[in-house]
Amino acid sequence: MRGKLYVTVAEAKGLTDTDTFGKNDPYVHMRLDENMQQQTTMLKNAGNNPMWNEKFTFEIKDEHTAMEVKVFDHDSYGKDDMIGSTQIPLTEVKACQNTDKIYTITNDAGEDQGKLHLILTFDEYGAVREGFSYLKEKLTGSGKKEKDGSSSSDEE
Repeated sequence: MRGKLYVTVAEAKGLTDTDTFGKNDPYVHMRLDENMQQQTTMLKNAGNNPMWNEKFTFEIKDEHTAMEVKVFDHDSYGKDDMIGSTQIPLTEVKACQNTDKIYTITNDAGEDQGKLHLILTFDEYGAVREGFSYLKEKLTGSGKKEKDGSSSSDEE
């Protein structure tokens, strides 16, 4: 499975408070592998229901099977606190092409830590070209060789 994955991080609802004083300063970190990671802007004092509406693009390669999504609370001093996470199987996204879904994020113990609204669109490489070739063949009725030497039908 190769293509582009377009991700819109819309919002979160009901995030668990990790700060004793003040409000959460949340951000979302998305990861396919060590070299394919992106994150939203940290929203200072956004609390438990932040809205990002930020868009990202990932190049999907055959070895990518899932996207790991983690929501963190930024701490000015010390390590950021992970509020919760989820794993999104890429086969689920590919099957639907467009997914507008609210994911439950959980802590390491599996406890609900809030909801994360993501919009995911998968554009498989070659799908558009194959579609145009199919339409061209249907419209022209030709199954003849194209300039690049490939055949648009099994007949030769």
